[in-house]
Amino acid sequence: MRIELKALPPAEAVALFRQKGLTIGFAWQDVWKESHAAAFTVAKAMRADVLEAIRKEVDRALIEGRTLRQFRNDLTPTLQKLGWRGKAPVTDPLTSETVLAQLGSPRRLRTIYDVNMRASLAAGQWQRINRVRARRPYLRYSAVLDDRTRPDHRAWHGTVLRIDDPWWNTHFPPNGWNAVAPPSSFPSATSGDLSLRSERARRFSGGRFAIGALAKLPRCRSASIRAGITMSETPGSGAYDRWRPTNSRASRPIYAVS
Repeated sequence: MRIELKALPPAEAVALFRQKGLTIGFAWQDVWKESHAAAFTVAKAMRADVLEAIRKEVDRALIEGRTLRQFRNDLTPTLQKLGWRGKAPVTDPLTSETVLAQLGSPRRLRTIYDVNMRASLAAGQWQRINRVRARRPYLRYSAVLDDRTRPDHRAWHGTVLRIDDPWWNTHFPPNGWNAVAPPSSFPSATSGDLSLRSERARRFSGGRFAIGALAKLPRCRSASIRAGITMSETPGSGAYDRWRPTNSRASRPIYAVS
């Protein structure tokens, strides 16, 4: 008898992603850090039907394990019908400023796919890690250590800390643009591991974006900087029940779509 094994959907990641509400925002700063745990948003997707169409395809990609190419091919015709494609004027509801924005380009769809897939899968992993934390209370940070590894990520490689250490709140992957290496949990650690690597983690804890000093960050055009900053909170670390924007634009109107 031939037995076929099929990959199962990442149940935790899907469940956490589906808890998110739709939130319309003009700028990427409008939904800040841990707020992404409660809100699905795409900058300058100013209509609920556009936002829902994008979320539907991200959900499908999570469940079916669809590739970026499949995601683009399926979503692009829908966005073309909805008019969210090419360059178009978009008005900021806070300042009334109108800008010519690039909507639905292949590059934008790649960013949407990468950021949401990585964050959702990491949130599911964080849930699984915490489920067994009584038996496996330690995490080890692992970097890829290839020619693209950032110096600070390389310095953090091998860091061993308890799961409840605050360091993980800002360093659990994805903690930067295209960061891919997941940490591993294990039941025990030697005192040497903890003392040496804990000190190393503290010494380099602010190397990426001076974590905690971003409250008044101005608008930034760099996609890699944007993604890195919004990834400075651990996905799934209890943030689904706390939605508290803390940046300088927090007073601007945020449009939640029910």
